[in-house]
Amino acid sequence: ATLQKAGVVATAKAFIDAFAANPDAAKIQPGTYSLLKEQRGVDAVTALLNPANRVSMKVTIPEGYTVAQIVTRVHEVTLISVDDLQAALKDPAAIGLPAEAGGNAEGWLFPSTYQVEPGATAASVLKQMTAQTVAVLTAKGVPQDQWKTVLTEASLVEREAARDQDRPPMARAIDNRLARDM
Repeated sequence: ATLQKAGVVATAKAFIDAFAANPDAAKIQPGTYSLLKEQRGVDAVTALLNPANRVSMKVTIPEGYTVAQIVTRVHEVTLISVDDLQAALKDPAAIGLPAEAGGNAEGWLFPSTYQVEPGATAASVLKQMTAQTVAVLTAKGVPQDQWKTVLTEASLVEREAARDQDRPPMARAIDNRLARDM
């Protein structure tokens, strides 16, 4: 119905029939697409299966980036204003920041590549990153009361370790010092 209303296909039935006839149609991903108007249903299905027609931006956040660097990267790629991003960061609930974060997003914005759809808000982009951090911590079995400690330790190791082989001993040294209240 949405494609019909946008003038992409003449009738919703034509698209539904073409979708049902194409075994790959179930692979169509939700999102925003650039499509020609007045297409046959078969051509619309084919166009939706072509990733080149998807309209979105990929934002890659490397490991070790600070919140300030993440704001700059998101702004450069999506053109969401820095002011909007900073305003979203001041509203922990809007970006899904857990209470354990104490209102500070540092360390809670997961490094990864994100698909950002046109019209996305600053809060929605940052909420994806926060949700990914929570999902990873949960999947790794980290108890919620230890999330902040684990993220702080991981951030220190990420920032200070020059080589991958330095990370385990550095993490052990942090754990040993914390165990002695150092």
